[in-house]
Amino acid sequence: MPGPIRKGSKCWIPTTRISVPAGRPLAMGAVRRCRFRAGGSQAIGAGGCYTSGRSVANRRKGMRMLTVLGKLPSINVRKVLWTAGEIGLAYEREDWGLGFASTRSADFLALNPNGQVPVVRTEDGVLWESNSICRYLAHRQGRHDLLPADAWGRARVERWMDWQATDLNGAWRYAFLGLARRNPAFQDRAAIGDSLRAWTGKMEILDRQLAATGAFVAGNAFTLADVVIGLSVNRWLKTPVERPALPAVAAYFARLSLRPAFREHAHPEEV
Repeated sequence: MPGPIRKGSKCWIPTTRISVPAGRPLAMGAVRRCRFRAGGSQAIGAGGCYTSGRSVANRRKGMRMLTVLGKLPSINVRKVLWTAGEIGLAYEREDWGLGFASTRSADFLALNPNGQVPVVRTEDGVLWESNSICRYLAHRQGRHDLLPADAWGRARVERWMDWQATDLNGAWRYAFLGLARRNPAFQDRAAIGDSLRAWTGKMEILDRQLAATGAFVAGNAFTLADVVIGLSVNRWLKTPVERPALPAVAAYFARLSLRPAFREHAHPEEV
């Protein structure tokens, strides 16, 4: 949960102007539209909108609007929020998903026929699939540090993004849903054990890669690969299981935790 609003912040919910006293968080449920003083970094409630000192990037590159549809507990929603934070994009977020607005409604299915979050709305149109959204934002804003422009550099980043979405996610799914989410459909102990062994094996691959680079997943520099895999590491560390010592992964997560955009937008308190 982001911190309390600083005294003097002005918000419109959705068009009513209010002044929020210091230390009083906003209630959940409404769509927030917020205005901030230039240069600072502030957060508004769960379901709020965020900006940073670099939010002028929106105007420089022509990104006039970015609305993220999806609830905070979703790891895929947080990929998009963290990416926006790294770029310096202001955004609005609407709560969609279990416990909030239904992703099975006709309105939502018209945006994403899969009925899953996140979905983003921009002046270019509607886009779904979290890794594709992250690529789109980085490319549109010219952030070649996050997603290289050259074919070889980009492929080295994207292979790890694809590995996260396929190999790594496929390994942890059963164990995570059974142990962390306590989903009654995922309580077979043998299947949980198989999933944990597969998950550990993928994390050992990651540990060897990080030991080789000594820094980030794709090399010496932080990229989109670290956004999508960093949140998966957060999930690995917070799931109630016995884990082997993976020193390179532990050091990597400590480095990620120092990044302001990670702390402000990735919501590492979520699993």
